[in-house]
Amino acid sequence: MMPCITADGKKLMLATKGSLAKSPNGNGGLYDALARNGILEDMRRRKIRYIHAYCVDNALSKLADPYFIGFCIDAKADAA
Repeated sequence: MMPCITADGKKLMLATKGSLAKSPNGNGGLYDALARNGILEDMRRRKIRYIHAYCVDNALSKLADPYFIGFCIDAKADAA
């Protein structure tokens, strides 16, 4: 998590008196959150080998595109 700043970038924003407002650290924060919260271990336990996740700012991404997922599996490519 990163502290929130005002639109002009000059001031930190408060969530409450005495505590900073925080926002996600970008799309890369997803992977850390999956590990930190035990999700990856749960996926291993349930033998989940593949997931498809895309960022909200990629509006043209086709959700669960079987061609893209199949290509990545066949090519043994790590894709994020």
